[in-house]
Amino acid sequence: MGVSLNKRINDHIIIGTWEITESADELFYQLNLNAEDHYRYKQINNEQKKLHWLSSRSLLKKLIGSEKDIHVIYDEHNKPSLKEH
Repeated sequence: MGVSLNKRINDHIIIGTWEITESADELFYQLNLNAEDHYRYKQINNEQKKLHWLSSRSLLKKLIGSEKDIHVIYDEHNKPSLKEH
């Protein structure tokens, strides 16, 4: 299905939701994961969590509106953030 809500609040805030109708395999092949993200994905044991993880990256890519691949980085507390393009 994809993005079911896409609302820009200001230049720095976008709110979005993704209605998951795709399988994990479909989402996986739509994304071009780098080695680090691929490793993180393979470490997730729960299939539902894998689906959520993949759909969150698909949503980010759609909200940013870029054909470039997104890169999520994690700090020392495992807090995610987007790496600047």
